[in-house]
Amino acid sequence: MPKDNYDSHDYDNPSDDDYRDPAWQHGAALHEPLSWFWSSEELETAAAILKEKVEDYYNSQSRNPIGEAVMGPYYLLTGFAMECLIKGIIVANGERVLKNGKIKFVDGKDGKKVSQHNLIALADKAGITYNSDERQILKLLTESIEWAGRYPAPMRWDQEYKQLEPGHYSGSTMECLTESYSNHDIPIIDKLYCRVKGILVSKLPPHETKTITITFGGENSL
Repeated sequence: MPKDNYDSHDYDNPSDDDYRDPAWQHGAALHEPLSWFWSSEELETAAAILKEKVEDYYNSQSRNPIGEAVMGPYYLLTGFAMECLIKGIIVANGERVLKNGKIKFVDGKDGKKVSQHNLIALADKAGITYNSDERQILKLLTESIEWAGRYPAPMRWDQEYKQLEPGHYSGSTMECLTESYSNHDIPIIDKLYCRVKGILVSKLPPHETKTITITFGGENSL
């Protein structure tokens, strides 16, 4: 079998040749929900270190330059961790996300492209429900992943202005179009993250969950 024939790869019943095939190994890793879980754990662990500084910044009455400096990276890492969980759920649902060597988790609507980091689109694909506050968090984390958590500006000037009608650009700035960080974010993030993590874990085989610990409100479960 050609090594680039991804559509014919059987990840559930591999042959000895499959195990020696780098293309199969690549696809198998992408279609293994547990791999996405552990990637999310690593990112969330790093985000938790920064989270303490961000909470100090939100709770402090005086200037906190460290908390302010790591705020973007905190939301960036949290967004990546959430993305890994959701993508893990999608592959756990049986979706094939690798075809002809190209990875695609979500498709655009009406011929329009959609970012593979769009957490709202990913959550919809995974069948995850969310309320209005959680939707805003998913939008905020998406912006952090795509640019706000790591770049001084979007890669395209119209990335943030695209939501405006033509001719309405005057007087609008990136700051007023971009979701703002808030001290109300973290409780919503924590609750949503634990819920999404629980969904992914519930889809893993029982023998794979024995070494997993999930924290809900400070108490360990599983």
